[in-house]
Amino acid sequence: MEDEETLAFFLAHSLMAEAEDYEVLTAADAETAVAKMEERPFDIVISDIVLPRMDGLSLLRQTRKRWPQTKVILMTAYGSPQIKSRAQQSGAFAYVEKPFMYNKMRDLVLGALQQAETPSPAE
Repeated sequence: MEDEETLAFFLAHSLMAEAEDYEVLTAADAETAVAKMEERPFDIVISDIVLPRMDGLSLLRQTRKRWPQTKVILMTAYGSPQIKSRAQQSGAFAYVEKPFMYNKMRDLVLGALQQAETPSPAE
């Protein structure tokens, strides 16, 4: 889907422009994202909810189960209070409805990174 590829490209390049030490990888679907996470840890996953084969909520649940330290930001153009509730109950770091302002996404990513870098009291 060209519009989704354009959004992924825009987000990736915009976030990388924020700081040179960001590494941003993209995946065309949830299965590819999982394969990349199996290769190495990620601080954040940004996913659409509507995806081919495995939806974003399933990706969220799998990520939280297998990589609990990874923050997941879900976005959708088809939001509803029920979907937002399911995302929150499944452990999403944030839920964003499209269209959104880039600054909002950037602030969410920076907040997730800050949380990821702050050691918990047990550490």
